[in-house]
Amino acid sequence: MSARARSGELVSLDAARTRADERRDAEARASDGLRRCARGDMTALGELFDLYARDLTRVVAKLLGPTDADVDDLVQRAFLAAFTAAPHFDGSRSARAWLIGVAVNVVRNERRARARRSRLAGAFGWARPTDEDPRQALECRSELRQLDACLRRLSEPLREVFVLSQLEHLPATAVAEALDVPVGTVHRRLHDARAKLLELRGVDA
Repeated sequence: MSARARSGELVSLDAARTRADERRDAEARASDGLRRCARGDMTALGELFDLYARDLTRVVAKLLGPTDADVDDLVQRAFLAAFTAAPHFDGSRSARAWLIGVAVNVVRNERRARARRSRLAGAFGWARPTDEDPRQALECRSELRQLDACLRRLSEPLREVFVLSQLEHLPATAVAEALDVPVGTVHRRLHDARAKLLELRGVDA
């Protein structure tokens, strides 16, 4: 082996050792950060973000698609979820792997929420979701955002009943129990919420 080849091999080994040391250092800092998050230290959350935001962004983008408009928002949600769940972190585990697991769960929840909103929007003749045409998929997400905006314009009592009944699929009795109101009130508010949504959409109820 030539001197140049040996030199190149040594440089590669040194680079690999450096990367391994950096990964171990990041893991140690992240584990410490999660312990501090468990104590309510928001500064530690910022440090975790600096360490692994790029990794979580890459994972979320691969799961949802790199052009999905909600990637950055979901990454933010993942770190907030990690802050909340930090007391359950097992220090013997990889902090990076644990954070990625949190991000995967956030994406799963988002997919389920999108599916519920899509079914609801379809019932109102709004979004027509499709995975075949990227342009149609973008239009679908736009309409779902319009639906979310309309939901926010409902009064709080109507929005609560509508979300619990139509998006969370709770029976009227469970909604009544959760909100501490009579079942008849649930049915009336659900009717009013549907009428209001149709009105906001510009459809004659």
